[in-house]
Amino acid sequence: MKEPGRARKFLELFDLTSREDVRSAMDARELIWDEERKRLRYGTFTPHHYGWSVWQVLCEWVGLPRPESEQRCVTCPHCRGKVPL
Repeated sequence: MKEPGRARKFLELFDLTSREDVRSAMDARELIWDEERKRLRYGTFTPHHYGWSVWQVLCEWVGLPRPESEQRCVTCPHCRGKVPL
């Protein structure tokens, strides 16, 4: 499984060295799941190739419950609303 390695790369990229660092970044809303871009966001950075699987691994690693699978949806071209598939 590539996700734990990818999560480790993400932590190295932003110099997050411990669970406490990651948890405090999540609590301060610096590290979040960007719903619009469908990837992780740390501060103002949204690096490519760090998606839902990495978010799940990070949540488990800091002791949070594993988020449910992301619900797939499409955007309506008329009203711009989200329509679940």
